[in-house]
Amino acid sequence: LRELYAMAGDFAGLEQLYARLGQEGELVEALLAIADRLDAKSARLPLVQRAAELAQKNADAAGGAPPLVEKARQVWERVLAVEPMHVTAAAALAPIYIKQEKWARVLAVMEIELTAVQEPADRLVKIGAIRKLCEEKLASKTLAFQWAVRAFDLEPTSSTLYSDITR
Repeated sequence: LRELYAMAGDFAGLEQLYARLGQEGELVEALLAIADRLDAKSARLPLVQRAAELAQKNADAAGGAPPLVEKARQVWERVLAVEPMHVTAAAALAPIYIKQEKWARVLAVMEIELTAVQEPADRLVKIGAIRKLCEEKLASKTLAFQWAVRAFDLEPTSSTLYSDITR
């Protein structure tokens, strides 16, 4: 029955089914198990994404309890395994990685987030944050310089950005 709900995209019905059975905590695992049996990425992604949303909701409702945050992290990472450029997953993972001080992973998800930013001014802000992360947390002046150059490419008349790459 759960697979029928999931395949029909009736997540609300599936959640109600698990609630009636008193098994709300098992819903995330059920969605992941169903997704694992599907071959098509287009069919797997909504299930894994919904599982991640529920895992995040559970973690938030529990006040950020470490085991539930860890579960949310794992499920969001599964979303990225299915769709490597999934901006929502990247945005959800960023604060988790920051709290865990996993700076290389923060960089990876910030790069994914950057792909969704269209406005040049907003792109400059995001690139600036990435450059700062590279310099301060990853201690990589080379990466920081590369990101400073990317910012300068967006706004080559900026004296501030020019001084940033020449320092």
